[in-house]
Amino acid sequence: MKKLMFCFACMFAMVSVVSAQENMVRMLLAETEKQMNAMAPMESPMGTVTKADLNGNVLEIDMTLKGFYSQIAEENPESFSVLFDSKMGAVALMAAMVDSGLVSYEDVKSSGMSIFYRYWTTNGKKVAEMTITPGDMLAAFVRLDSKSDALPLNDKQFYIDYNIATTAPFCPLEVEEGLILSKAEAASDGPVYVYTFTAIASGDIDATPEFVAEMRELLVNDLKTQSQYNPFLYEDMAKCGIVYTYVYNGNDGKEILRVTVPVADVIK
Repeated sequence: MKKLMFCFACMFAMVSVVSAQENMVRMLLAETEKQMNAMAPMESPMGTVTKADLNGNVLEIDMTLKGFYSQIAEENPESFSVLFDSKMGAVALMAAMVDSGLVSYEDVKSSGMSIFYRYWTTNGKKVAEMTITPGDMLAAFVRLDSKSDALPLNDKQFYIDYNIATTAPFCPLEVEEGLILSKAEAASDGPVYVYTFTAIASGDIDATPEFVAEMRELLVNDLKTQSQYNPFLYEDMAKCGIVYTYVYNGNDGKEILRVTVPVADVIK
């Protein structure tokens, strides 16, 4: 009888621990909901978060897409689904919770909480819905070691594949007048983005060391701006040794200049 009572006590203790974890995750998501709504409409590079609702075990987020992304969602739903792999945003959100020290990745995984996105175009049309579970989030960035401790994923190939998957479907893409992103391809150390000047031949530009240095500075500053929206992602890419390579060709197909930017330089 005492042994049976002891087993019940152990089970109760385990349930209490799990409940405490779930309650902590729920409390943090409730605070996230509160802050998002307080800041709404909240701007992001992809769109505007208009509201957030914690519905049971699900944090529901509505986002109105910005013009360019709204157009992609309506005209090319398949590419949109690749671009808006919301695991990135969800992981960034959960990473902030873990960094607080109040919960672990295992807490998040066992809590059963998930994040649900609704995407809307600028004209009010709902174009996509996406549910991201803790398992989804952790599969993207977390590997469990032999002791079942959650560790940040240190997988260079994953980040190379991700960068290509979120860019290649839109190529060729006019990034500004006279400049087209022709293709995105993978190299051993990171993504390679190939641009083409539509009105400039390779012989029209003198790619002096000074000119290349100026281009590199512009690219570094642009990446620094992007990294502010998801520092977790860029920090992990830096640890993996990811290097961005930018190639610029003239309208004759010949290379004008090539610039490499290690992500480690971006987060300094």
